Amino acid sequence: MTIIRNNIYLENDMIELIKLFMSEASAKQNLKKGLGKNPNPEAYDKAVGLVSVMVPFEAMIGLMSPTESRIWKQREFFCSTYQDLFLTFKDSCNVWIEALFKELENQPLIDMTPAPKTRPSIRINDKSNLLEIIEVLYRVRSNLVHGNKTLNSSRNIVLIINSFHLMYNILDHIFREEEIIR
Repeated sequence: MTIIRNNIYLENDMIELIKLFMSEASAKQNLKKGLGKNPNPEAYDKAVGLVSVMVPFEAMIGLMSPTESRIWKQREFFCSTYQDLFLTFKDSCNVWIEALFKELENQPLIDMTPAPKTRPSIRINDKSNLLEIIEVLYRVRSNLVHGNKTLNSSRNIVLIINSFHLMYNILDHIFREEEIIR
């Protein structure tokens, strides 16, 4: 199968892996069973979903820029490639974009990953800029996985839940456009 916008050739096994992880992320919509004892089962559900949905994202950006070893450059290339497409479906994502924008408006998102990789705090300044949005989503995921972000604060719950929904929907639109998933 060929990725339309970049003439990237995907092996069937990579397409199947992307489909599998997108399916796994989609299933996180209903992971609440078994989490009923927790005060906020949806946050756990979406935290697992956020990590799951980042797997196909990282697979895709790696395929798009196979010779680029710096992940931030791979993310930049992905975002520049799909910025125009993002604008065509952005309105369907506004609820999550607005929630993240509002949460980060007065207090930007710090980098909780261990030193020496500390980076400046970030926020969404332009709600139509895919790169700014992806950087926030990726930072939330990195803080969760590498920085010990917990589910003990309402802020973290807002960031995790909205990041999951937004990332899932961005990838769903792009992978459908590219006919990776149907």
